[in-house]
This record gives sequence, C-alpha cells and structure tokens, in this order.
Amino acid sequence: MRKIKKWIVDNPDKFQLLFYYYFKVKYSRKRDLSKEELFNEIIKELKRNGAKFIVVGTPEHGNIGDAAIVYAEYMFVKKEFPKFQYIEIPEIYVPEFSEILPTMISKKDKVLFHGGGNLGSLYPAVEIVREKVVKNMIEWEIVSFPQSIYFEQTKVGKKMLKLSKKNYKNPKWSFFAREPVSFNIMKENYPDSFVELVPDIVMSLDISQEFEKKERKGVITLLRTDNEKVISGETTDQLNQVLMKFFSNSITQSDTTLEEGKTIPQKLRKKILVEKWKEIASHELAVTDRLHGMIFAFITKTPCIVFKNGNHKIESTYQHWLSKCDFIRLVDDQSISEIELMIQEVLDAKDFGFSLKGEYNPLIERINRMNQDE
Repeated sequence: MRKIKKWIVDNPDKFQLLFYYYFKVKYSRKRDLSKEELFNEIIKELKRNGAKFIVVGTPEHGNIGDAAIVYAEYMFVKKEFPKFQYIEIPEIYVPEFSEILPTMISKKDKVLFHGGGNLGSLYPAVEIVREKVVKNMIEWEIVSFPQSIYFEQTKVGKKMLKLSKKNYKNPKWSFFAREPVSFNIMKENYPDSFVELVPDIVMSLDISQEFEKKERKGVITLLRTDNEKVISGETTDQLNQVLMKFFSNSITQSDTTLEEGKTIPQKLRKKILVEKWKEIASHELAVTDRLHGMIFAFITKTPCIVFKNGNHKIESTYQHWLSKCDFIRLVDDQSISEIELMIQEVLDAKDFGFSLKGEYNPLIERINRMNQDE
C-alpha cells in the first residue's frame, strides 16, 4: 500500500489518466450509459440558465457514511439556497471537468468541494484529483464542505502535506473542519485560507420525526473489521456477553458499508440511506466504532455507545459536538464495568432534544459571501 501511495504521489499526471478512464468505464457500464452520455448529462446541466451550486467530487462507492454526506449536502443546499440549481460532479469525472469547469461557469455560481474525511494522505487518489481542480481555478472562490484532515507521518505523508500547503495557498479558498483536531491542522497549514469549524454535514439532517413512532427492540452493532479497528478480540467477546445480558439473543450485526464491490449510484442513494436509518431506528441501542454509525444514531435518536477508532475523527467529533447529548456515550476505558454502566445510562436517557441547529451558520454565511467582492 505504501508503494502504491508513493507511486501516485510521484506520478500524479499518469495516475489521473488511469483514475479517469478506469472508473469512467466502470461506472458507465453499471449505469448502462455510455461515457459520452454521462459526460453530456453534466454538460447540459452546466449550460442551463440560472445560478448554479456545483459540488465537486461526489463518490458512488459502497460507504453508506459517504453517501449520507452527499445526500446531506444536497438537502443543505435545497434548504438554505433554494434558488440555486444543484449539480454534482462525481469524482470519476473531476479530472476532465477540472479543465473545462472554469470556462462554463460565472461568478453567480458557487463551487464547493464534497466534504468527508478525504483531505490528506489517507486517500491520495482523491487528494491529487482535487489539487488538479484548484490549480485550474486559482481565480475562483471555492468552499469545502466540512472535512477531516490527516497526513501520515511517513515520507509520502510528509510529501503530500508539503504539496498540499503549496497548492492550497490561496485566500480565495475556504476550508470547514468538522472537528477541532482537523481545524487546528488546517489553521496551521493553510494560513492564507479562511478556516472555520462546523459539525459533519450529516448532523444537519432533520429526520428523527420519521422514526418517532417506530417500535424498537434489541441492539444493533456497527463495528469495523478493517485496519482502523482498535477494539481487541477479548473486548469484543466480553462486549457480546454484556449485550446478551441486556438483550438476550436480540442482537443484530450490521455495518455502514456495503459488500465489497457494490456501489451506491445517485438514483439509489436515498433508498439505501433510508433503509439503513430505519434499521438503526428499529433498535433500542446502537454500538459502533464508526463515525457515521454514531452520527446515524444521533439523527435517528437512537441510544448509542461509541468506541474510538484508529484516528482522531470519532473522539474529536464526540468531545466537541456530542458530549452533552444524553443518549450517546464514548467509551474511554474498555472495561466491562464501564461499558455496562454506559449502556444503562443511554437506555435510561430521557432528553432526546439535543440539537446542533445554528452551528452551521458560519458555513451558510461564508457561502452567501462567495463572489460578493468581485
């Protein structure tokens, strides 16, 4: 994996060609549309009259959390900027549109990068493609939806940080961090850009009323199996025993990712998300070590205990935004006694009215100010 990352960083132009043609063919087949038809769909939208809100780099892979971010960005725009036409440029087309987008938009349009956790060296493919956009849009104001950022302390990570600091050195660009650790990293490394802190955009979704009358039974686990997992095998076994104690055999094992190789196309995005939210909301308790497992519990008002993962995203998000939420608890000590206590606390929670309404005002204000000085 390190060799692959190094090759990507050392050969960005070659990588962009591979990235573009491989994924464009792959996704066009899945949609039963030719490459030209897919491309022309977006071109047609960009040519329409009226102000446009263009979100660059939206994914279609099988991570339901990322799909929720795209959906939440769409709902956020529809609510706060209803007069704008909403256009997505999927990440598979970014290399090509990075060249032509500046020629097809005007200053009345707003260009934003898709948010999430892909800023940094963990996903060099996404980072290199995004940097190609900013190189071609130096004179344009660009805002990034809430992001987490992380650069590994490796040769590749340090090289990517150096390139990132150079490429994002522009006062016209605005970065929104979704938790304090990322905010501090952005402030330190992008001193010329506007940097602000707001919650993950998925927490702006107001969907809890859809699940208020839903009958809840048992517990659902949304636990990682990849290299970000930090829960030990022993703790997992003990956790299962505790859950059996509380819920007998009413335990559902699930996740926030689809099976390997499956994608989430735009037409199926909402359907897949609603199914996952209904699944979580049908349980008395959620147990997770995934960021969007915790966030899905929050927006569906499902009591939840959360374990840390292999980076700062969960802990930093919880401590800053959700530590005062009565029905969500972060496990600091993986002792069984603490886990039992936390389960009982969230199951006994009475106040489900905790809200982050108003915390997105800095993002709304910044978007409103885009291009006003032109």
